[in-house]
Amino acid sequence: MSTHADQPTLGGGHELLYVILSEPTGQEPDAISPRLGDHLRFLAQLSSDGVLVMSGPPETSEGFNTSSGLYVLRAE
Repeated sequence: MSTHADQPTLGGGHELLYVILSEPTGQEPDAISPRLGDHLRFLAQLSSDGVLVMSGPPETSEGFNTSSGLYVLRAE
């Protein structure tokens, strides 16, 4: 397995990261509720492994959850 030192860089100490935006596909926003615990445990494991840099649900300008997900990852 490679280390962070093996990852491609942009130079000047910058690290190459990937941004993923996940949007629901027609299901009700509450459809994830039964799987939310598994989802959060998976994200916690990615964070422990150094893969997940940050994540969260984007909000509207009024402060409402969009039911989307935003993830910033280190990947090979």
